[in-house]
Amino acid sequence: MKKLLMAGLTASLLSLTAHAETAKPTAAPQPTKQETTAQKQAKDRQTLSRAYKREFAFLESEKRALLKRLSNLQNQHETNRNQLEEKISVLKAKLLGFSAKTTSQNNRLFKLEDRLSNSEAAADNLESIVEQAQSEGLLSENPEQPLALIEKLSATFTNGIQKAAKNATTRRAESPFFLTTGEKVTGKLLHIGQTMTYGVAEKESGLVTPLDGENYRIMTVSPEAQRVFQNAAAPLTLTAYVYEPSEKGVAVKKEKTFEDFLAAGGIIGWVIIGLGLLALLIALLRTVNLRKLGSGRATSDEALWAAIESGDYTKAGTLVSELSGSKNRLLTKGLELLQEQRAEIMDKLEELYLSEEGKIDRMGAMILVFAAVAPLMGLLGTVTGMISTFDIITEFGTGDPKLLSSGISEALVTTELGLIVAIPSLLLGNMLNGWADNIKGELESLILRLQNVASEKNPDPNSHVKQTPDQVQALLKAG
Repeated sequence: MKKLLMAGLTASLLSLTAHAETAKPTAAPQPTKQETTAQKQAKDRQTLSRAYKREFAFLESEKRALLKRLSNLQNQHETNRNQLEEKISVLKAKLLGFSAKTTSQNNRLFKLEDRLSNSEAAADNLESIVEQAQSEGLLSENPEQPLALIEKLSATFTNGIQKAAKNATTRRAESPFFLTTGEKVTGKLLHIGQTMTYGVAEKESGLVTPLDGENYRIMTVSPEAQRVFQNAAAPLTLTAYVYEPSEKGVAVKKEKTFEDFLAAGGIIGWVIIGLGLLALLIALLRTVNLRKLGSGRATSDEALWAAIESGDYTKAGTLVSELSGSKNRLLTKGLELLQEQRAEIMDKLEELYLSEEGKIDRMGAMILVFAAVAPLMGLLGTVTGMISTFDIITEFGTGDPKLLSSGISEALVTTELGLIVAIPSLLLGNMLNGWADNIKGELESLILRLQNVASEKNPDPNSHVKQTPDQVQALLKAG
């Protein structure tokens, strides 16, 4: 709009200029001889004023026209914008409606998928029930007349109820069985279904467990067996051993000893145990070493430092002799240097400190190395155990779980042994390292205090007594 207004003003000015140029020769009348110069000038001014007024009126009218046009354009723009905003609002509402419908349809689709998966899972469960019934002999498969699933299930439950009722009967039999001592005798057996049996013989009576499909043995001697035979029809509260059907033998669980636990880990298990014993031995040696290097007295013994600061080195030497380990050697060397008034006391003490630091840190890293290696050895045992398990599966299949137990035991036992060794080793290593850090901190404080004493006794600014980093920074700031 501003460009249109400027263009109109420019056109108006151009037209004014052209009008003035064309009107100038015709507008001025020819002066007469009687007119003076002043009169001529007044007439010219009047003529020019009228021309400028006419042009100003023309420009004002052009301005009003342009402003009116600008207002019309703004109103039209506002109207168009309002219409577009209404259309956008309608489209947004439609979009939200479509989004809600899409969400609703997706929810329905998810529910249908869940129902379909549940139906498939239920069908699979029913198929597995039928297959189990066929394997147990409750349902015979007739390929000539295939039955529907519902008919198979009906036959399965009918036959199962009949078999359960048959197995719930109590049967007496005269049969040989084994005593707890292993002796084979002939006695009376009372079978209660296919889950528990009582045996009575002249020598022993008690709870009986199957060895296989035909042989039984007394597991626990119990006087209740006689009562069961005498009152078989009467309801009794009994202590019984419940087992699976007698086609499967009952094996007594063997108590697992610590040697069996270690043997299950294989060679890698013994290696981990060796690492643990070696880490324990090193921890004991490091403990003894730190006790020797440490001192039984605190470093803040005011009597000792009072003697050193006052120059009573005889008394100070007596008090230092009561200490032991690294502190004794460090203070002894410091007293010698103070008596000799040696300027390089800090260098000598640091040299002694480096020697003592090597003794303090001796065998410190080895314990942490064992703590890191033990879990890795356990992981190695896990991998070898699983490889052994897969080799057995490849050769014999998964029919007998007992064949897989050795490899799985090796995998789990080695992992457990690795953690058993790593956790205490890590704790002991960090505790001993903390002890060593405390000893080194005490030695560093002794060195700094001896340095301060030497600085007080030798205040020469040109002395070679080494200053601490804090003192150097303070001097630099002061300078």
